[in-house]
Order: sequence, then C-alpha cells, then structure tokens
Amino acid sequence: MKILQIIDTLAVGGAEKILVLLANLQKRKGHEVTVLTILEPGALAMQLLPEIPVIALNRKWKFNPIIMYRLVKIAKGYEIIHVHSSHNLRYVFLAFQLFGLKKVLFFHEHFGNIEIDLSVKWHQRLIYPKVQLIGVSRKICQWAVEKVGVPARQVHLLPNTVKDYPFRQNIRNISPDRLYSLILVANIRRPKNIEFALLLIKSLQMCKLTIVGQVVDKLYFDSLLTQIRQFGIYDCVTFVFDCKDIQPLLHQFDLALHTPVSESGPLVLIEYLAQGIPFLSYRTGEIAYQVEKQFPQFIIDNFKSEEWIKRIQLLLSQNRQLLGSAMRQFYEVHFSEDKYFDECLKIYQKGLLS
Repeated sequence: MKILQIIDTLAVGGAEKILVLLANLQKRKGHEVTVLTILEPGALAMQLLPEIPVIALNRKWKFNPIIMYRLVKIAKGYEIIHVHSSHNLRYVFLAFQLFGLKKVLFFHEHFGNIEIDLSVKWHQRLIYPKVQLIGVSRKICQWAVEKVGVPARQVHLLPNTVKDYPFRQNIRNISPDRLYSLILVANIRRPKNIEFALLLIKSLQMCKLTIVGQVVDKLYFDSLLTQIRQFGIYDCVTFVFDCKDIQPLLHQFDLALHTPVSESGPLVLIEYLAQGIPFLSYRTGEIAYQVEKQFPQFIIDNFKSEEWIKRIQLLLSQNRQLLGSAMRQFYEVHFSEDKYFDECLKIYQKGLLS
C-alpha cells in the first residue's frame, strides 16, 4: 500500500509517538510510507526511518489556499490517508472539500480527556460520520457511536502500543532501609494531576520521585515548585525535561506513578509493562482497563492518599524479578508491534471496502 500519515508536527507527545511507531512499522513491513506535517517536522521526525520521506508544508496562515492545494495534490497519490488528531482532520477535510478530492479518510482519535469530557463539537458532528474513525480506547469508540453519530461499522478500536526496546530488568535488592526511586512520566499540565504525586512523596518515607516531561503549562509548573517548597521536599523531587525515550531508563527505578484524571490510551503504562517496572495508576483509559484484569494491584479507582500509600508499600515489597517477568510476558502477548501492525492493516482493508 501507499500510505500517507498526516499530523501538524512531530513534537514530543503520545499521538506523535504513535505516528512515528506506525510509520516505521509499515515501512519495515514493505509498504510505501510518507509522513506529511502541516507545520514544521518537529523533534520526533528524527526517529523516523531514514527511508521514510517527510514532507513539511510549513503552513503559516491556516487558510492559505496554496498550502491546501499542495496537500490535496500530494494526497492524490496515496491509497491510505491516515490523519492524526481532530484539528488536523478538520483542516484535511476542508482542503479535500474545497478541491474536490474524494478519498477514504482514516482518522486516528487520540483525545486524552475522554474520561471527563464527552461533549461533541459542531465540526465533529459534521465530519466524523464521513470518515473511518480509529479510537485508541473503548470509551472513544462508544462516544463516537452514541454521542457523535458515527455508524458503528466505521468505528475501529486500536489500543496503543510502544516501540519494543530490549528488556532490562531492575535487579536492585529490596530492603526496608534503602531509598526507593519512583518515576512519573507526564508532560507538565494540569490534567496530569502531578500535585497529587507530590502529596504522596511528602507522606512516603525513604522515597524520591523523578518527574519526566516537558513544561506545557508554565503557571502549573510554577504551582508545583511552590508546592515542593511548602512541603519541604526539594531533596526528594527531580525534574527531567529533555528525555525523548523513557524505556532505556526505566530499569533504574523501583516503581512508577500515573496520576492523570483522564487518559484515553496512556502509552507510558505500556512502556512500564515492556520493561517490567511495577506501577500504580488511576483507573483511566484503555490500557488501565486491560491491565487491571491481569494485574489488579496496579490500578486504583480513587485519589485517597492513604490508599495510594498502602498500595505503593505493597508493590515495593513484592518480588520484582517475578513480577517484572510476568509484566514483560503480558506486554508481548497483548501489545507487541506485530499485533499492532496486523490490527491496523485489518482496519485499512475493512475501511476501504465499506
């Protein structure tokens, strides 16, 4: 197949990581893949295979007809048009309408706030029923059918996956008197609920926390620094802002925390599974739904700090080697790259025939 993957820019984020992973998989499987960015290429473009062309439209003005025409002219040469994220679909759909291009659009909906925001915007009600919608969670797929009005035959579930790095297991000895290293991976913005993790660190003994992510909301970041100062936990909290690949680092940590109030298909939970690092996550998103059936101790359905602390202490006391091996096996069965590629190919084939 000739496949065109479209996004605004490949900045560091979940949707962007999925595009890079999927494009690389499709290229390795022998398909002709091109990535088109509506704006500049972005930092993650460097992670694409060298053989994958990247076309950057470098759009400056949203409704520039010359850029829209160029987009349509490029798209004409591809069998599969795979668009990521709602604002990009709006743009591509409008360009296709203006210049009369009739092709099946595959739209990948990564919306992270679906657990707390079921509202439907006018453009979604207008456009979504006219595309093949790929949802990263059951909640998104259910919302698309029941709230937006997308025919069920045009809605496809494709849970996220992550790049498969070599498995590096933590072999540090567990003892009551040593300092435990905890990690939280999230871009710094309010829905990530990082302040709750700081509250836990204030109450936990012999634990330090590393927060890995980019500052998206400066005011929120400043509020976290104020909280750290008020709690007196300067020595227990470290920020890392420039990490693009977290998996190679995970063996250094004893436990991960995941505190967002809403996620659709959190990639980082799959990365924890892939590297066998136990985690405690609020019950949100497709991955949590799947994990809870096999590892119920990893998922919690409230933000009561005393219950989180008890669960953290329980997880830190478990046999890390046995648990880590079981997590890796679960990852290989449910989230392998080959499984992800096969499921996506089935969606393409079904969508083209509908």
